[in-house]
Amino acid sequence: MKFLKSLLTLILILSLALGGIIGLCAINPEAADLIATTLGIQAPGDNGLDALTGNRSNLQNNADSTGDFVNGTNTGTNDIQNNGSISSSVDNQNNLNNNQSGILSPNSIPTDINGTGIGDLPDKQYEQGEDEDPVLRIPEKVSEKNGYQDIVGQTNSIGDLEARELMDTLGPGNTGSELVFDKRLYPYFDMLDEIGQTLYKQIYANAFDANKKFAPVISVGEKQLKNTFIAVYNDHPELFWLDSGYMGKVDGTGRVAEIDLKFNDLANDLNNARARFEDMAKLYLIEASGSDFDRECTIHDMLVNNLEYNLRAPYNQSAYSALVNKQTVCAGYARAMQYLLQRMDIPCYYCTGYAGEPHAWNIIGLDDGYYNVDATWADTDPENYDYFNKSDNDYFDTHRRNELSVYLPPCNGTKYSDIKVSPEDYGLRSIDDLGLSTDKIAYDLYSYNRMCTEAIVDRGLGQYSFINAIAGDELYNMVDQMYKDGSYRSQYLEDAMRKAGATNCRMSMEIEQLRDNIYYITHKINIS
Repeated sequence: MKFLKSLLTLILILSLALGGIIGLCAINPEAADLIATTLGIQAPGDNGLDALTGNRSNLQNNADSTGDFVNGTNTGTNDIQNNGSISSSVDNQNNLNNNQSGILSPNSIPTDINGTGIGDLPDKQYEQGEDEDPVLRIPEKVSEKNGYQDIVGQTNSIGDLEARELMDTLGPGNTGSELVFDKRLYPYFDMLDEIGQTLYKQIYANAFDANKKFAPVISVGEKQLKNTFIAVYNDHPELFWLDSGYMGKVDGTGRVAEIDLKFNDLANDLNNARARFEDMAKLYLIEASGSDFDRECTIHDMLVNNLEYNLRAPYNQSAYSALVNKQTVCAGYARAMQYLLQRMDIPCYYCTGYAGEPHAWNIIGLDDGYYNVDATWADTDPENYDYFNKSDNDYFDTHRRNELSVYLPPCNGTKYSDIKVSPEDYGLRSIDDLGLSTDKIAYDLYSYNRMCTEAIVDRGLGQYSFINAIAGDELYNMVDQMYKDGSYRSQYLEDAMRKAGATNCRMSMEIEQLRDNIYYITHKINIS
């Protein structure tokens, strides 16, 4: 009986003590950690965080870290060792999750021609990830002049131990830490945050040295790697041996352990390839003189006159295919123009997007702002200036930016627009000369027939004329055929007469060709 009484007393004491501990932990959570440490207990889900960081609460407190640089040290990523390897730290993965893209906020995008201004993103039609594309109307004469290939980055997952061994043994190669890139000429560099810029310098330096494999000098994730590679590739046409793709190896946390660049076979004899490339570039540069606009015109016209569009041309994504081989696609035209104008200290950016198919063109900075230039689409027979020094509004129906190119400056320059006209446009009037609004221009047969019907119904019976316009040779041929075979009656006239209450109608037309492949139609009608 005594034993039972002692046991019950002990149980009561232990229950009171346990209740006191629970109450203390509820009031003071730090006491729980102290008790757990004393007893050697690890909380479920901790997975040994204390062993890696020394302080679990420190990881939680820094959960919003964006990897700010302080005195040259990235406080949100791993420490960089002297041999280029990266020490293990849970804080590194925290940084990857918080800044996967490595792209600065819109307010950091320069729009001033000297690179000193801060402005907003380009207009909504160029926003990346937009669900609805603008309706693109690609002229028949340039509909197949594209050929741009998207940059493709592939990654393979490897174990954490293999990743550490790779980073310890492979090394960073050339870190490029001493390199400086003028954001006026290299806008993609300026789009990146400091982590991206550090990696950008390393990728550029190793590509320039034709060094294929290296470990990142700073801790990055897959998305940061892709954006940084695109930035290097788009800024530097002189790296003509660098292919538009790469390989990467990532550990279980998503951290990149190895970067593997891809080179075309020009890298096998790089010194001679560089010499040929520079010799051909000099032939263009010595011809260009005068103002920036004069030099832009010279380079543009020389490329259009000297190059042949060829979808099967070797190295056709590079400036080398244009300057040395003289056969290329849109990427080669644009990268050749970019390189030559860069050499003359004229801002010229490589812009990628969609124009019926994946496409590339240039954005050029002159003294009053930026302009779109598409040398590929100028190379027709005869050549044209329909896409030379145009605004974003001019390009809205034909070109759409994508990827990092949406962050390039908006093109709103006006001083150098419409100075040069296509040979077939000499002496022709424009829609502005005639005061014709764009809503009077039909881009397809349905729209043309609808415009004619509405004009007749609105005016009713009597003798009068009405005007509209059609765009493009293809639509002109369709309209011409419709009037020749008489099918215009069933297409729109019979319906218009019925709605207007008419039984008789006579019609004649006068057609005037305008600039930019527009046809101005005056319809003379007597309807009763």
